Amino acid sequence: MLQYPVTYQDQHGMINTHFLSDGSTLQIKLRGLTFQGTSFDALEGPVNEQLFNYDHFNPPVSTALLTDCRFELSLPIQLLHRQEQREQTLLAKIQVGKSWEGEAVSAIILQLQLDEQLITAKDQDGFFETALIHLQQKLPDDISLNCCLSCRHSHYFPGGNGMFGDLICFRNAQNELASIHDKSSLLEVLEKHQKTATLFEVQETFLCASFQNIRPGDWCYKGWPGA
Repeated sequence: MLQYPVTYQDQHGMINTHFLSDGSTLQIKLRGLTFQGTSFDALEGPVNEQLFNYDHFNPPVSTALLTDCRFELSLPIQLLHRQEQREQTLLAKIQVGKSWEGEAVSAIILQLQLDEQLITAKDQDGFFETALIHLQQKLPDDISLNCCLSCRHSHYFPGGNGMFGDLICFRNAQNELASIHDKSSLLEVLEKHQKTATLFEVQETFLCASFQNIRPGDWCYKGWPGA
């Protein structure tokens, strides 16, 4: 499990803690309660209205989704510069739900310190995909982000994706990548593996040993440059 240092803040105060991540699921402990989910806006945990604000399920159950809060966390990100790979720290500022300070809802700000230059990218609609694409577009031409979002083995589901962690990894079905050339063929492969564990969701910023850059002629369902 990876640990990501994070500062959590809501109307009740601020907490310095960390996220645990296996590349697909996030977990965080706040004020004695454990929240878990695939995205920052889908962290589910026990309900205590005295400690947190929640988005409740319908009908209500004993757990709900954490909301009206802010995360500021440090994520490791791999950069490729002239065939040399190096790890940098990506600072992510994430607003979930309403802000108690009158700021925009579900906004994402990413910051990357590159030598003496601080590069900032944001998405007011709250999508990591868009913010990472904006960040890549601001980098020099000879520097690229190596992560699950930029890997040729990943697609989003054509029905849409959420803030974070909805990217589908095809590393266990690499022999079928060549057959994917449009939405219909992608859906065929997704349906084929619907009831198996061959395909699984990954976080956009994650990176594994199976990473491969997108190649000319690859068709990928995502907005990454070259896809």
